[in-house]
Amino acid sequence: MFKNRLIGVAASVCVFSLISCNALAQVYAGGAIGSSNANINCEGVTDCKTSSVSGDVFAGYGLAPNWGVEIGYADLSKVTGTVTGTYNQQAVTANYSAKTSAVDLTAVYRTNFERDWAAFVKLGVSRIRAQDTLNGTVGTVTAPTTSATSDSTVPVYGLGFDYRLTAKILAFLSVDRRKVKAYDSNGIDLSFNVTNVSIGAQYAF
Repeated sequence: MFKNRLIGVAASVCVFSLISCNALAQVYAGGAIGSSNANINCEGVTDCKTSSVSGDVFAGYGLAPNWGVEIGYADLSKVTGTVTGTYNQQAVTANYSAKTSAVDLTAVYRTNFERDWAAFVKLGVSRIRAQDTLNGTVGTVTAPTTSATSDSTVPVYGLGFDYRLTAKILAFLSVDRRKVKAYDSNGIDLSFNVTNVSIGAQYAF
């Protein structure tokens, strides 16, 4: 009987106080799919592709009604481009690609502005891996492929909105941003910023 009363009180708090109910469950997990875009200057580059499909998964823990902490993995942008020219009267083609992924640890603040709607902001650190590949041809000769992997720890920040579908399931729209520090095999700085827009869902346990 006493347990049932406690459950009833908790439900009343969720309904009447605009406090996010998933904080009572504390542990949650989710995933999202979206589009990421790298702010790379494509001047002089043909077949330049700076946006691609992205995806991420995460798990979180509610520390308080409005605060939480999350850890997640994101498969971010793949940037590709081709540069053509001549060298010693021979056609030269160089192909570049960079694939990035990130492991994030963020603090999350969420506040309700309607009964089932909430806004949230995220701030934390991101461990990013950038894998760069360069290959091409000189005349009829194929140049050897070179690759480099760069790891860096950078800030990550984002914001978004979510909508409560059920007592345990939220749908959300979010935007986040990171700086990818990338270098080729010769140490040339190829760093760029990545903005990721995604939609997803999370489930509270």
